[in-house]
Parts: sequence; structure tokens; C-alpha cells
Amino acid sequence: MAVYFFNSDGLIPRRYNARIIRTDEGRDLAWLRAQDVYEPVTCLRFFDPPYASGWNVVALAYTTLDGSSATILEPGTYSGTITNEPDEVSLTCSCTSKQGASGSPLILPRIDRVVGVLAGASHASVYAVPVTHIREFLIEWLGGDEDLDLNTGRKLGEEEP
Repeated sequence: MAVYFFNSDGLIPRRYNARIIRTDEGRDLAWLRAQDVYEPVTCLRFFDPPYASGWNVVALAYTTLDGSSATILEPGTYSGTITNEPDEVSLTCSCTSKQGASGSPLILPRIDRVVGVLAGASHASVYAVPVTHIREFLIEWLGGDEDLDLNTGRKLGEEEP
């Protein structure tokens, strides 16, 4: 499986091999581990809910130029708004989405925080797995330690080294 990260100048996507660490079909999530990543990678942080209908969001996605898997990837940003009222189950937005964008982060653009991960689309809406499900998925994988700050990997209240 391949994953793509931008290089340090943010212009050129670089391909890495990855392997699946854990999946959760009920939440439509997979945890991937990229191999042989030697350059620093900037990680996005989670937004602490609740979010609200009408908030601006941006999907950060790689898509293929013609929708096939044999063509060059193109980075894209797809703006929209959250279209459903806050709940723990689903997140819908008005972003445009192209084939291959599933798994891409959906962020609040002014603060660059993740509110969900793209999971699918219909004619009028894009669906995302909300950050609450992502947190649950990660906490279960980490052994149920709810005192872990998933943005830093440290215990809540623990000082930085």
C-alpha cells in the first residue's frame, strides 16, 4: 500500500510504502504505518468537539488527475461547510470530493485542526468519520488509556521533555 506526504517545501508529494496496523470496519477507519520515512512529517492535531453546522471546513486530499489509479497524484483542497448538527455518529459537509479522497483529513482552516476523516460521498454531501470515533479507535488500540493526549502522545498534564 502507498501513502503520500509532502516534502519540506510543501510542493512535491513523496510516496512511501505503508502497512495496515489495525482496522475498524464499523467506524470505517484504518491505522497505517509508513515505512522508511526519514524526513520530519508535520502532524495535524485533533479538534475537541463540539463543532457546529455552518462552520467552514477544508478537505486536504490527493486525487488522481483523471480518476484512475495509474495517473499522477495531484494535491487538492476542497472547501465547504459542516451541514449536520453535532453528533457522535456522523459528520457531513458540502465539500466537493473526488475519487480517491477517502482517508483524507477534514480540517477547520483557521486553526488547522482535524474534525474528521473523509469516508464517502453522495450527490449532495461528503461524509466523514468524526474525530470522536478516531479518538475511540486510537484509545482502544493503545490499551484503553483515556488519560493519553492523542495530540502529543503523553499523559494528560505531563510536561514536555
